[in-house]
Amino acid sequence: MPRRSATAAELASLQPPAAMVAPLEALLLPPALDGRQGHNRAAAGSEQRIAAQTDPMAIHAWLGVHLPSGGHTWRAYRTQAERFLLWAVFARGKALSDLTVEDCSAYLAFLADPQPAAQWVGPRGTPRYRFDWRPFEGPLSPGSVRQAFTIVKSLCAWLVSAQYLRYNPFALLPKPKAAGQGRIRVARSFTEAQWQFLRSFVAGLPPGDARTARMQFLLRFAYATGLRISEQAQVTVGDLRQQDLAADQRGMWTLSFVGKGTRAREVHVPAPIIEALRDYLAERGLGRAFERLHPETPLIGRVKTDGRVGKLSVAQLDAIWKGFFAQAADVLAAEDPAGAARLAQASAHWLRHTFGSHAIARGVALDVVQHQLGHAPLATTSVYVHAEDARRAREPDQAGMY
Repeated sequence: MPRRSATAAELASLQPPAAMVAPLEALLLPPALDGRQGHNRAAAGSEQRIAAQTDPMAIHAWLGVHLPSGGHTWRAYRTQAERFLLWAVFARGKALSDLTVEDCSAYLAFLADPQPAAQWVGPRGTPRYRFDWRPFEGPLSPGSVRQAFTIVKSLCAWLVSAQYLRYNPFALLPKPKAAGQGRIRVARSFTEAQWQFLRSFVAGLPPGDARTARMQFLLRFAYATGLRISEQAQVTVGDLRQQDLAADQRGMWTLSFVGKGTRAREVHVPAPIIEALRDYLAERGLGRAFERLHPETPLIGRVKTDGRVGKLSVAQLDAIWKGFFAQAADVLAAEDPAGAARLAQASAHWLRHTFGSHAIARGVALDVVQHQLGHAPLATTSVYVHAEDARRAREPDQAGMY
């Protein structure tokens, strides 16, 4: 028999630590809502494969075996599981292991408009230990709702496999649709002229400054490798590998790491970028021979005055990129206002799309671009081909040939 949901009055009567929307690591729940007696718990006597006795413990077990703690993808998984658990308790008055298919359908609608906002939405960047922390920064876009669905469905499927839950309440729900789902936004890339301007602009930054050296290397590195910003933040000198080739005694350099979706990636790093890396490391006071450095030394480092090696977070790297594009936009504004407006909107991901678009335009094979960008299906990479075909079709019209 399904358990009765907690009423609003009962929720309000809970002790303050349990009644507050709080981060997963600080969340305290009463036995009625912690999942010990959830109606969707596996039958008594079943061989549960994890030691968790409560829903928060089950989520911690799931996070612990799937991803390295603290990584960008791990934080995304924690965020979605945390939101789902908090919504179950504080909006639905149920334990996560009490939720039905109808509850989960309502949750997807909630993600698009988390109300009441005072309870669920807070300023971006609020530390998790603060009393005014909230699980949302605002409504989720259709694409983000879709991502949330994928993650929490995966969570519930794993808990079923672990014999913690009897069934997956998301299994009977269709995946939410997103406008333009699965499509790469090729328009969010730089034209050849804009790319050349960025190269010229970064080369003209004041010399002798550690931040200038970092930006000069970072621009070339991101364009040449097509790495996502999360990958830029994680790669280290230990990820670099050199392969000797019979036709080229200098060898070929690759970056080997675990990328998006926990898939193993191997990305080609051109020889000029390796030389640029050596110059950049020398500017950081680490010497040109990165082979002698500790393997965990980040390729993109923080600027520190005490000589220590510092790692950049994704948020810090994002701020560096946006600051650079804003500075470049200010310089371009007088000459090309429209181009400056595009630069002001740019992010690090634009360079990834720029690499894909420029590579196809120069005749690089589609499977080579696919491998470099780490796309699972070739159809994803083919978007750059369609964009190039469209550009070629437009040019005669724009040149007044007809």
